[in-house]
Amino acid sequence: MIHLIYGENLTVIEDEISLITESFKDIPFEKVKQSISLDELFTLCSSIDMFSPKKGWLIDNPKWLKKSDKKDQNKLKELLSFIQQDSIPFIVIAKTIDKRSGSYKQFKAANATETKCDMFKEWEVDKMESWVLKYCSKHNIEIEKPLIKQLINGYGGNLALIKQELVKLSITVYPKTKIETSDLVHSSSNSFGIYNLLSESIANGKSNTVLKSINKLIELKEDPHKIINQILFQLNNLLPISIGMDMKLNNDQIASKLNKHPFFIKKQIDVLNRNKLRPIFPIIIKEIAEIDAQLKQGKLTGKQSLIKLSNKIKYQ
Repeated sequence: MIHLIYGENLTVIEDEISLITESFKDIPFEKVKQSISLDELFTLCSSIDMFSPKKGWLIDNPKWLKKSDKKDQNKLKELLSFIQQDSIPFIVIAKTIDKRSGSYKQFKAANATETKCDMFKEWEVDKMESWVLKYCSKHNIEIEKPLIKQLINGYGGNLALIKQELVKLSITVYPKTKIETSDLVHSSSNSFGIYNLLSESIANGKSNTVLKSINKLIELKEDPHKIINQILFQLNNLLPISIGMDMKLNNDQIASKLNKHPFFIKKQIDVLNRNKLRPIFPIIIKEIAEIDAQLKQGKLTGKQSLIKLSNKIKYQ
């Protein structure tokens, strides 16, 4: 009945909340403000009697979870005990949780279901693909794997944007339940195809096409941060394999270290052997790191950062 969900992957957190609330079909959930005190929360939960319908409660990043004194700990213990006794569905969401804190220990003592929802790393493409397949299956949508890869390439692994695109596509193809490549092309913005071209150009080492794609995305007034993240996403996928090649590791050894299938690694190596950008992957990533620091310091605008990055690629 008690669920503790923490992490910064908001899309996966939304999925977890949906799964929990759907498992209590006859019980409505009410979201309470994060500033609510434990006393107020206890009053809300205990106000339900035999003449009132049962409710579930959802609280996002409550202040008392981050900082609490001994009095709060006792009140939380009392609240969780009451929730268990009355079988009240209770969901608490947090960005982070200190596992040394008294609050966390109270949840553990109450046998709360604990779910960690970290952001997917850039190289965890298999997890992203699995998420898309799971989402589509839940909504009775059929989608081909090559199309999933295009979505991940096109949105740099941003699950929120991928989810938004899937919702739009499912509406576009209705009453069909299968999403095809042609549907993606017709329903997406002009920039989507260019993002895909940018990704493919990096993978194949076509520097001129990379530069043209960046320039075209600037013309379309795309967010410079999104463009840089897209480039970084692709490089983070390719660089570990490239490093393995430089270390003279064979396909199986690289696959083992990266937890990938050897056939997948072989295909990537075949492409990387012909990739003229491969020798400067580390240089580009270093440049992106420097640009990121300058952006945060206000020394560069988004457009200036893209021009600087383009020149680095062009003149290496």
